[in-house]
Amino acid sequence: LDALNAISRGRVPRQGLGVFLYGHGAELSDTREAHVCALPVFELERWLLNHLADKRCIEGVPESAQQLIGLGPGLTPSGDDFLGGVLIALFLVDRQDIAALLYADLCPRLPARTGPISRTHLAAASVGQGLEILHLAINSVIEGDEEMIPTRLHYLDRMGSSSGWDALAGAYVVLRACLIRSDGRLHKCRLGSN
Repeated sequence: LDALNAISRGRVPRQGLGVFLYGHGAELSDTREAHVCALPVFELERWLLNHLADKRCIEGVPESAQQLIGLGPGLTPSGDDFLGGVLIALFLVDRQDIAALLYADLCPRLPARTGPISRTHLAAASVGQGLEILHLAINSVIEGDEEMIPTRLHYLDRMGSSSGWDALAGAYVVLRACLIRSDGRLHKCRLGSN
């Protein structure tokens, strides 16, 4: 994650949610999307930490996560791409149970808040499916393949104006939550082979 953070500096598009690759990044951006998403991203990450640390956690998805749906311009808005990255990363770390909880909470609100293309992408992400270049980028981070990260990021640049970076930022939040428990100790998720 440190390598991804360092390598992506200066490459992340100004628009979108890629700034969340740098932590709670809203202070690094003057875009409306980043500022609106600061609290929802923080609360979603805290929820992920709780569920990753304790399989018995019954805390519901934070209501603020709904603010991400449909946030931003385009056929797949930045907020939707971010959520898609979260869902895909949860599958890659073998936590389909958390992905199912999140998608079940988001799904009823999707028709009123976002378009059909984005809904289709989120439905695919809810079962771990997405563009190969996104999977390759996330896997290079999971595997610690610092040599491949720059190449994978190059291909992410080709996913819409900021879609690839938005999705990677969502995945980053999951991967960071996998490593850091709320008590500050390291916690490793069982990594999938996808």
